[in-house]
Amino acid sequence: MFKHLLKKKTLTKAVYDERWAWLVRADTDLAAVNTWDPDLRRNKRILVPIDVQAYVAKESNPEPLVSVTGGPGDPAPFAEGQVPANGVHLHWALPDALLRGGESAAGGELEMTELPNHWVVVRALFPVGIKRPMIRGWVIDAKTTSIRPLGSFNGSNFGTSEQPTYEPLDGTVGGSPLWTASYHASANRFAFHDALEDLPELRKTAKDGFEKDAGTYTIAGWYTDMDKDPLAVVSKKDLLDVMADLGWYLDPEAEPPSNEPDLAVLERLLSKGEMKQPAEATPTSFVAKGRVESFTYADMTPEMGLPVDKASKLFIAQKSPTFMSLFHGMISGVPIGENMPVVDERPSSEALSVAAGFDTDDLVTALGADAIGDSVSQRRAAEMLAAAFTSDLMDRMGTQDGLRDIAEREHDDMFSSRPGKPLPAAKLDHLRVEDSASVNATSVGRKGRARMSKESTAERVSPLPRWRDKVVFSEEMQAPKAPPIELKSDAIRGALKDRRTVERPAPRLFMPQPPSLAIKGAKPSLRHHYDGLHDDNGRLRCRYPNEAVKGIKGVVKAKDLVPTLGSGAIPPEVLTIVREALVLNPYCSRWLANAATDKEDARPQYQSRIEGEMLRLYSADGRYDGSGEYTLSGSLSNPQAPGQETWQQFSFRNTSLKRQVAAQLAVASYLDGLSPSPRD
Repeated sequence: MFKHLLKKKTLTKAVYDERWAWLVRADTDLAAVNTWDPDLRRNKRILVPIDVQAYVAKESNPEPLVSVTGGPGDPAPFAEGQVPANGVHLHWALPDALLRGGESAAGGELEMTELPNHWVVVRALFPVGIKRPMIRGWVIDAKTTSIRPLGSFNGSNFGTSEQPTYEPLDGTVGGSPLWTASYHASANRFAFHDALEDLPELRKTAKDGFEKDAGTYTIAGWYTDMDKDPLAVVSKKDLLDVMADLGWYLDPEAEPPSNEPDLAVLERLLSKGEMKQPAEATPTSFVAKGRVESFTYADMTPEMGLPVDKASKLFIAQKSPTFMSLFHGMISGVPIGENMPVVDERPSSEALSVAAGFDTDDLVTALGADAIGDSVSQRRAAEMLAAAFTSDLMDRMGTQDGLRDIAEREHDDMFSSRPGKPLPAAKLDHLRVEDSASVNATSVGRKGRARMSKESTAERVSPLPRWRDKVVFSEEMQAPKAPPIELKSDAIRGALKDRRTVERPAPRLFMPQPPSLAIKGAKPSLRHHYDGLHDDNGRLRCRYPNEAVKGIKGVVKAKDLVPTLGSGAIPPEVLTIVREALVLNPYCSRWLANAATDKEDARPQYQSRIEGEMLRLYSADGRYDGSGEYTLSGSLSNPQAPGQETWQQFSFRNTSLKRQVAAQLAVASYLDGLSPSPRD
């Protein structure tokens, strides 16, 4: 396809040009140089997986949707929805660890982890008869909802947006802790709409159409501020400690990639050419006597000017972070033509039923009406039985007052209460300190009275009775007069100081509970709170960038399919995961075979090898869960269904025999860097 784009004379002249040599040494292309972002940090990034889903809206099959955000301003129940715009609507779920919060250091406030603010969406289409995919990308600023085409993005030229700016960008800034789980609430932040408006023009080039009429989307996100990146640490030990706190982990046998330039000439190009990088502002640390932190020489770096005759000062500082994070996910087989999606994650309307009631007992009996009966007497008997069970009053069913107790409990469950406003004529209660003191062995009995008597002085009013100091005789037929008690002003102030004023509680206000709704047949979503679904310890498996699949042995190399993305303003690992997404695409086995060889008679063999890998890794509906046709455990079921078997029950590590078989399969695997199980 490309051999006639340049004439031989023009190509020969370009090869011997100095700019050509510069690009070859830098291992990049002219488009990446033109969009180079000098402020983007190019540390080695840890690949953290995210869940990506797509909703395909077609004009031929309009379906209204209700815009629920989980925050204020949501539509009323049973409101009429709106038909979404045509195209592919993408939404990705962030890792659970980024959506958790804790008490701030100052105390009293909720402190949330900030979320990645830059995201890139890359779409790949596979034209029949052409060996290169058609790539298009967009970059999203999640704080401002600004979107820029990938080809013209240089790191900061997003432009303006009419949407509010979220600062800080965290799991509660959208008005609810659930706002990132809603497509409408996170639109153009953690969701994206591809209108496919360029498809007619692309079909002019792809005259034979696209493979399976489906596309692949790859999502990647990163922090532009290194201080907010949770994985911005120096050493591997620090990295593992931070990841353990987040509930993430790396393969203990995997080796981290080198952070040094591949060639010395590349380092000079980066420092002297146009491809600048952020300056390493090494923070200076003062080591004082008694300091808790300690640094080893491996974690320190000296800064001085060389050559020098004699160094007058030497600054010891902590090294700059070695690692950073890159959150990524992909989805394949997204229909772009008139064909409807083969797999629909939503439950069918026939499998759904709705029940309404005042409490859980009403909902349970309503959903079981088919088996219990729907007459008034049958429903009432079932509700009484459910109320007795939930109230732990089953043993009272046969007693004289049992039914009345259950009815009262049902009545109480239908109301809630809250404190009422203080009554206008209510008097305040004055409580002494000793009245509200804790009761223990030193405050009651003889010991308590002895202690309080010692604390009582002449300057303090004591509540304990005292004996008269002397006997007073009175005249006959006259009552004796007690000596007057003189209280000093200090004693009065001390007595009042030891008292506290409490408002008398007002009668509580009771109000009926709002009605409850229950939906039967809707399976729970595992996109949130299930990051560790495929790990025995409930952790999220992350990877070094050198663990990504780079191709299929003897068939095709991923870098030949996508040499570059044409952008110098995104992390280099984005290209790595885009290449991996193409190699692991189960919907384009035939296209990969055609791209791998020009020999017509060899393509069936190539395609068979590719399909063998895909059948082993993917289930019948295209999920990457290892439940394919050629897995060891044929009874493996969909891990998306709760309560069924998953990889953690059928791990290849269970028995020594399975470990040996897995080792043999790993040797024969055609995918570079991939073991028989996608989770092992």
